[in-house]
Amino acid sequence: LDESKKELMITLAPKEFESDIHEKITEKMKLDKKGLGILFSADTSSVCGSRLFNRAFEEKGENMSEYQLLVTIVDRDSGDDVVAAARKEGAKGATILHGRGTGTTEISKLFNIEIQPEKEIVLLVVEAEKVHPVSESIRTAMDLDQPGSGVVFSIPVNQVTGLVQNL
Repeated sequence: LDESKKELMITLAPKEFESDIHEKITEKMKLDKKGLGILFSADTSSVCGSRLFNRAFEEKGENMSEYQLLVTIVDRDSGDDVVAAARKEGAKGATILHGRGTGTTEISKLFNIEIQPEKEIVLLVVEAEKVHPVSESIRTAMDLDQPGSGVVFSIPVNQVTGLVQNL
């Protein structure tokens, strides 16, 4: 892992395009060849801050996971504000990754060079019953109802090890 540069792409897409997206990315990135990358998709259990994919979290469900991964993507230097909002509702820890946005409306030019906005991706593993209050706290604190201010979504987690709940 430490010998080569790795990149991670996170995007939200309609379920009906999942197979087409997999096919096109596999072809473009030659992912059918060994060692060139991994592509996977997962269902989201909630989305907030996206004009196309808003979906409220449902706490009760037949196959509901005990934990969820909350992913928040915001402008650079906003990750600590996301963590503070999450902690107000009982989230304990987070990981903040740096990234860059590629949304066409976000790219600007400086001296005829495309400048992509820097982003922070905040990852929080939280108990399923805390997903709604934590994501609502993030939505309010980060004003995610405003276009371009960010997005928060959750992904079911199958198994968790090493999560410290009571500090």
